[in-house]
Amino acid sequence: MINLKDIEDLIITWEGEAEENVNLSGVRGSSEWKYETDEYIRKHHGDEANRLIRRLDEEYNTLGSDHDELTPDSEREDVEHARKAIEALCDRLMEYKN
Repeated sequence: MINLKDIEDLIITWEGEAEENVNLSGVRGSSEWKYETDEYIRKHHGDEANRLIRRLDEEYNTLGSDHDELTPDSEREDVEHARKAIEALCDRLMEYKN
């Protein structure tokens, strides 16, 4: 399984890098600031975001594929939790994809 925490940490690193490297002089308001930092991330990490989305989609599609009616509820809950975490990461990555 893909380490979801590593991907989340990578996104946080990209956001920190963008904050350090975007020239924010003249930027007015938080929406303009977000636009500028998002554009920086798209430009520098958009291809990697696309690749990670594909990997997460593959992981999502294989989760629980071996389950049947005898699978314990706790295991089903773990799969549902993992799917929700993957969906949340994909939503964040979609902001930065090319």
